Amino acid sequence: MDFSDRIRARMNALGLSALDLSKLVGVSKSAVSHWTSGANQTGGKHLVALAKALDCDVAWLAMGEGHPSGSPSKSTHAANSAAAEAKEDTVELVLEMLKTHADKSLNSAARQRIAKAIAESLENRFDQATESASSPPLRKADEGELRIPHFDFRSIEGAQLPANYSEAVRSITVSEAYLLAQGVRYSSAEQLAVVTCWDKGMEGTLGEGDAVIVDCGINTFIDDGIYLVSWAEHTFIRRLQLAGKGRIELIADNSKHKARVVGAGDLVVHGRVLVGLGLQKF
Repeated sequence: MDFSDRIRARMNALGLSALDLSKLVGVSKSAVSHWTSGANQTGGKHLVALAKALDCDVAWLAMGEGHPSGSPSKSTHAANSAAAEAKEDTVELVLEMLKTHADKSLNSAARQRIAKAIAESLENRFDQATESASSPPLRKADEGELRIPHFDFRSIEGAQLPANYSEAVRSITVSEAYLLAQGVRYSSAEQLAVVTCWDKGMEGTLGEGDAVIVDCGINTFIDDGIYLVSWAEHTFIRRLQLAGKGRIELIADNSKHKARVVGAGDLVVHGRVLVGLGLQKF
């Protein structure tokens, strides 16, 4: 069970949705999606807030150690006992060395203090080395590049996707300069996600299986454009246009699909499509 699995397990146990968790932690819904999909792992104050929201132990959430409630396991007690014994052995060894090699002016109490200080110093260095080795390495893109994870559809309540839906592109690394050259503007790099088109509703503009970059920081209709939306318990990519006060038209660029006018309050916007990455077979 990895970090994302542990988050989902606690969310299921507590009956929390991605939106619920985002409000409790104080982050965006897309940030929660990145955590639950395994694209990113949090730390610092967000990790502490996340553990509190999920009512679980921080060490268990971050590393999978112990139990969700924080109750120490037998293996933890054994490890602590072994560490204490090793420390005592170190003290005895240092004392023996001091007796043999140290200046005769050192009395017994002085030798004991030196031995304990050395043992504690070694113990601290061991703990630091263990913590460093167990910490997962941060996966970063090179400077000037953006690593964009796949959108986590599990964060959408009641999302209806085809059974054969395939995440053709799970994540991409793209040049930030390239996006700027294409005139692409976004709310923040952390809000970007990749979505694979799964139907033919936008055929002519986006083909089935094409990948697109979506800005999940835009979660409301702001002006005409292509969006990732949910309506009537279905999720799809459609072109949105204002159709009057409080009314939005859902337009499929494929003429075989009928456009629909819906109430703005009935539409859930998950993000705005910024750019397509066509995958064409030759």
